[in-house]
Amino acid sequence: MALTFSFQGKSSPQESPKTDRQPAVAGKFYPASQDSLRAQLSDLFHTAKPRTVKNLQAVICPHAGYVFSGPVAASGINQVDPDKVYDNIFIIGSSHQVSFMGASYIIRVIT
Repeated sequence: MALTFSFQGKSSPQESPKTDRQPAVAGKFYPASQDSLRAQLSDLFHTAKPRTVKNLQAVICPHAGYVFSGPVAASGINQVDPDKVYDNIFIIGSSHQVSFMGASYIIRVIT
């Protein structure tokens, strides 16, 4: 299993740069330390709405700071069946750091 965190956009029709980057808002919108982040995520998922949706096709979640949107996002992600086998999982979002044509994305490739 590989997890790729990337962002891609086109600055011109001829270019399609791809850049991996470090977290830009660690310590601001979520804890900077790995242990604190794991604890916060554990709490969010523990108190989130349990799975009630069958045959889920898509999840649309907010992605503000975890103190603002974490409970809603965790409840949305909890709807994903952990026992189902997925070929690919795509996470698409806007960029808050730079302007570009295209979309930010994370792709989880299951192998």
